[in-house]
Amino acid sequence: MSDRKLPRRKLKKTIFEIIANEINEDIEKNRYNYTTRKYETFFGKIGMKNRRDFDKLKKYEAQFKKLKITFWSGKAQMTKLSEFTKNSTITFKKTLMSEQKEMNGTAEVKFAGKITISKSESGITPYKHQEDAFYNLQKQIIKMTKIHLQDF
Repeated sequence: MSDRKLPRRKLKKTIFEIIANEINEDIEKNRYNYTTRKYETFFGKIGMKNRRDFDKLKKYEAQFKKLKITFWSGKAQMTKLSEFTKNSTITFKKTLMSEQKEMNGTAEVKFAGKITISKSESGITPYKHQEDAFYNLQKQIIKMTKIHLQDF
């Protein structure tokens, strides 16, 4: 062999990368950082309209994870693509770096679902009537606490 360098072949993208990048581009175009696909449309495009190949699904999941894309069914985050059922809508969301840093954990609350707990402010400014409701609620809580403390 000679010392001459051989030209590198350009690596071809896999179908997993192509599909994941396509969804990633759609998410980036949307100002709310998500995109949706019907179950039949998504699984049909990846060649699994009638049958699921769990090995291939794991490769898609790994590619989505690499791009920091999560998948949701309504308000519930799914951990695997195989958890989706026919006639459902798959929502792909991009996890922003600021959201990752601010997230400190989640709490499961009965009747409220999963709540994300963070140290930072939410950025939501309540309306005047909401501020009044918070104030009145806080007053009632303090009043009830004082009454209970007097009983002891």
